Amino acid sequence: MRSFFGRINYDYKNKYLFEANLRYDGSSKFSEDNRWGVFPSFSAGWRLEQEEFMPDWFRNNFQNFKIRGSWGKLGNSSISAYQYANTYQQHSEGYYSFGGTAAPGLIVKTIGNNNLKWETTNVWGAALETNFLNQRAAVSVEYYDKYTDGILYRPTINGILGYKTAPMMNLAEVSNKGIEVTLGWSDNIKDFRYSVGVNFSYNKNNVEKYKGTLVQGMVDGVWTTNYSSVANGTDNVILEGHMMNEHRVLKVYNGNGSYFNSDGSVNINGGPKGGMIRTNADLEWVKAMIAAGYSFNAVTAANIGKKNGLYYGDLIYADVNGDGKYGDTSNDRVFTGTSSVPKWNLGMNFSAEYKGFDFSMVWMGLFKAQVWSSESGTNNHILLYGGQIPEDIANNSYYYDPENPNDPRTNIDAKYPRLRVGSDSFNTVRSDFWLSSASFLRLKNIQLGYTLPKSITRPLNITNLRVFVSGENLLTITPFDGLDPEAQVWASYPALKQYAFGLNLTF
Repeated sequence: MRSFFGRINYDYKNKYLFEANLRYDGSSKFSEDNRWGVFPSFSAGWRLEQEEFMPDWFRNNFQNFKIRGSWGKLGNSSISAYQYANTYQQHSEGYYSFGGTAAPGLIVKTIGNNNLKWETTNVWGAALETNFLNQRAAVSVEYYDKYTDGILYRPTINGILGYKTAPMMNLAEVSNKGIEVTLGWSDNIKDFRYSVGVNFSYNKNNVEKYKGTLVQGMVDGVWTTNYSSVANGTDNVILEGHMMNEHRVLKVYNGNGSYFNSDGSVNINGGPKGGMIRTNADLEWVKAMIAAGYSFNAVTAANIGKKNGLYYGDLIYADVNGDGKYGDTSNDRVFTGTSSVPKWNLGMNFSAEYKGFDFSMVWMGLFKAQVWSSESGTNNHILLYGGQIPEDIANNSYYYDPENPNDPRTNIDAKYPRLRVGSDSFNTVRSDFWLSSASFLRLKNIQLGYTLPKSITRPLNITNLRVFVSGENLLTITPFDGLDPEAQVWASYPALKQYAFGLNLTF
């Protein structure tokens, strides 16, 4: 990797600000024809309170009133080396005669792409920032629009090419648009000084270009779709017109509990409320639907009502596309409009000082993120040797034995499906049942301190002596039912609550 960099700064009477940068980067990760990239950026600012034509009321009430704008182009080469070239490996079953001796052959393992280029991101933004009320209040508002094209990505490969690894390609284009707002206030009331700060941001992400648009629907009574050709992923999907890694889930069936029509025919909308088979009536409705030609979770009629089949305490899923196959994992999934990446970010801080005492706290929040709340070994209802399940699931899982309906363990109103041993192909399907909000508001840090007065420390030749107590992650407000919404469900260890006592001493 080699880089050449240049910068120009210009400031005219502290009113007009301008900066220009130019990068010229080269990387051996690309072929010689595409090795170098040019990446310029520009920014400009205008301080309005410095202008003589601005009225006095404006200059008296606003300080550091600045309007600024910027545009820049960035390059990304975060891929493994030599992706433009084929890589080979020894073929364990193919030998050739070489000089009269059997020699192992080579096969292409990873297909190279000589046309591979820098991934580029164009970003422009506009902002306004100012102080007012004698600089006690501060406001900054910034809008940004980021467009990334030529995204370096390895697509799925057609099975006709065998076990080769697909080439890295400049495959997609993604946009990110958003706003960032910062608000601040600081003041003092005699000996009491305090400050409050709030910042929040919103980001909208969208895949602008990938492999084409999704087209699907009924054609002559048959469901057709080009999903496998234009999308990547099953549960977390990359697809044009959707956010990156958007969740795609089955919907849990939700009936009205009427079961049958007045003429005795089965009512397709009359199944169990909440989509879990809880009662004999729920199971009989499923059997009647099977007899009428419908299917559930791809289970045969012979396995309905059996413990190793579709049974009490199992979930059933909606028939979204209307083909009569309830819970078709290929064609009944829907997009949620969410991903594991939050759309809103929030930060808050407060600090105060009074006659040697000081206090501070920091809050953070992430909102509009969803994650899978069922993961093996972390938060699930599957019993595995050496594994554990959460107490909430252990105590709130469905249980019913039709041969012993008075069993004290009976829990037909449980939140979670029945416990299974080893595996569960029905209830662990990626569905909206297991999709949990990972939004949270957390007290990240709180601290209280006291600095001894100089009249005490000076005779001891101590410049400063401060004692304090602090805590981290003391409070989290969240609907998330996993270990830690900040680390999400895959956390190997949740964030710890920590307490500290300390002393700062300066001589």
